Amino acid sequence: MIIEVCGMPIHSRQWRVDSSDAKERGTHWANPLKAWGDVLVKQGHGKEALAKYDEALKYAPNWKQLKEAREVLAKKKS
Repeated sequence: MIIEVCGMPIHSRQWRVDSSDAKERGTHWANPLKAWGDVLVKQGHGKEALAKYDEALKYAPNWKQLKEAREVLAKKKS
């Protein structure tokens, strides 16, 4: 899937995160991932949005709004 983030087309497979990379980069890297997840939710791509939220949580595991957004979406999916 290709989506547009900040005016740039990006293929969803280009943004994969592992936890060691997340620790090195810092919590500010979670912001675009959450925003991407929010866009995916609005477009009706819940499964992909959950994946972006999960990636963002690797960077910012204590971000309350991110956790809440993920929980709300997960409840809708079940």
